[in-house]
Amino acid sequence: MSTYLLAVTMALPFVFHRRFPILALAVVLGSRLAFAAQDSAAYPGINAFVLLGAIAVHSDRRRSLDAFLATAAVMTIAVLIQPAGVVDRASALSTALATIGFWLLGANARRRRARWEALRERNASLEREREERALSVGGRLVSAVGVLGVEDSA
Repeated sequence: MSTYLLAVTMALPFVFHRRFPILALAVVLGSRLAFAAQDSAAYPGINAFVLLGAIAVHSDRRRSLDAFLATAAVMTIAVLIQPAGVVDRASALSTALATIGFWLLGANARRRRARWEALRERNASLEREREERALSVGGRLVSAVGVLGVEDSA
């Protein structure tokens, strides 16, 4: 029964992870440690990786790094306390690589999003400047035509 309860507590934070990402990750990581301490053959962890990636995408660099360090620490401890036969070297290595990989993917997506936003802002600024110059040149042309028209009639 407690295994099912832990499975629910590892999945439930996805309901509120957008509003409270660090709290969601803390609940998932705490549940992950409790799950690892049980005599269970399952090795869940993907939910922690997904939340880590989401935090890396949607949070600032400092919060992202804190989430990465917490996830790396908890997943390392979980690997170490998992019952014999559940985790081997390959599982430990894949856990480390998944933690690093999901964080890097999220951080890269955050940087890419920021670069695109900066490019959009720069493009909008250049378009405004171009329109202002066109209006300015157009106004001068109208003025010059008006002056020429006055001189011709005199």
